[in-house]
Amino acid sequence: MASKAETRTFQKIRDTITSGNSPGVIPKVPIKPFKLSILGAGTGPLTGLCELQIKSGGSATLLPQISDEKIGDDSDGSLDEDDDGEGKDARKPAEKATDMKRDSSLTPKYTGISNWDRPIKQAYGEATTLYEHKLGSSQRHGDPIADVYAFVARPNNAILAIADGWNWGPKSRQAARCAVHGSIEKLQELLFSETPPQNTQDVVTSIRRSFDHAQELIMRHESTTTSLCVAVVCPLAKSKGEWGLCVVSVGNSSCFVWQNRTGVAYEVTFAAVGSTKDALDYGGCLGPSIGDDPDLSNLICCYATVFDDDVIFLTTDGISDNFDPVKLLQGSTEIQNVSPTLPLLTQDQRETGKLLNLSNVLQKARSQRRNDHLSALALNEALAEYVSEMTEAKRTFLERSWHNVNDPDLTTEERAAKEKEIFQLANGYPGKLDHATVVAYQVGVLSERSRYTKAKAFLFSPTVRFGRNERRDDDDDDDDDDQ
Repeated sequence: MASKAETRTFQKIRDTITSGNSPGVIPKVPIKPFKLSILGAGTGPLTGLCELQIKSGGSATLLPQISDEKIGDDSDGSLDEDDDGEGKDARKPAEKATDMKRDSSLTPKYTGISNWDRPIKQAYGEATTLYEHKLGSSQRHGDPIADVYAFVARPNNAILAIADGWNWGPKSRQAARCAVHGSIEKLQELLFSETPPQNTQDVVTSIRRSFDHAQELIMRHESTTTSLCVAVVCPLAKSKGEWGLCVVSVGNSSCFVWQNRTGVAYEVTFAAVGSTKDALDYGGCLGPSIGDDPDLSNLICCYATVFDDDVIFLTTDGISDNFDPVKLLQGSTEIQNVSPTLPLLTQDQRETGKLLNLSNVLQKARSQRRNDHLSALALNEALAEYVSEMTEAKRTFLERSWHNVNDPDLTTEERAAKEKEIFQLANGYPGKLDHATVVAYQVGVLSERSRYTKAKAFLFSPTVRFGRNERRDDDDDDDDDDQ
């Protein structure tokens, strides 16, 4: 259980976050013009949103294409040297619009970007499955992975998106793909239009509008339901070393910040739970939930100020719930009384315990790095390794136990009773089996030197897991190139 001092630390951070159910609550903090050239882009698992074959109709096929080549005055993708590292895009709106419409007839573009295989250590994502293998098969329960992520990193801004298709199967995965594709596509149009956002409230408004486009795409493809969390990191006009983090989320995918300088991780979207009776009862989704309409009951718009070297990361609940003290058998609630011997936790204690567990895991990962900080890539690896190890005992138990229900002489009732018993016994092991996905971005000014091609081998892998003895030092190789 968190100490009083630790509880005060997390509460103090929470007090700095603005949140509400509409963009109107977000402060109008002036921002600088967004740089256009793309230094990193990625999507997954496998080829992520690029698998979606867009059906005609609506506005999706009519949006302007943003060239991912070097654009305008940013010949090397870096910021102007005489601008003290802060950079300005002085081109007229018409000139920028012309650049946006440049396209290549040779390479297919997805949301206006032709190359999604460009991970960098400051912007990275990965997805895996924590479910057990099917009996006698290399496949896993819950296949295919129904999570989808995407990121686009530019010299002074970034877009991150993550979606978790509800339940299992291709339709759930398609809903997540539609959500991420639709939101990224609309944001590419709105953030780089002839009338771009002027302040942080405008940015949140743009994100919120992108959710409508995501819903449209889901319905057009006759998909099911999904969560969606989208974040935009933007340069503040009057602050050096400080950045605006604008987030909109619906469902149970979350946005967190890891502060390298303090060793603390906190959740930006904590108000999505709010005063609900259960910290895991998130509610809300895109897709045909209420008739043909989405369930926006827990849609949340958030704003926070972040700093150079902070790492913004979005997760599906397969990551975040594996830090929950109830899931880890560290405590119980009145609703989820997993054991009478465990302490009873209030919702605040449960949420604080989750952040403390998360901070401890990342602190440990940071201490193993020679430069004592985590990049987006290193954070991804730390979380993927942790959730895999945390759920290993439960996964192994289930894989061994399914042999007990494979007897062909069992009646339907007997088989159901054995399955129920197995799941009850599995609850005695810590962790939650799920699809687990994270996408992260390390805050700061990026330049061409930030490119990191060593990560390419991992981007389109459906599972990226590193064993206990396979610590990577790749993000230490060129530390002088950061920021």
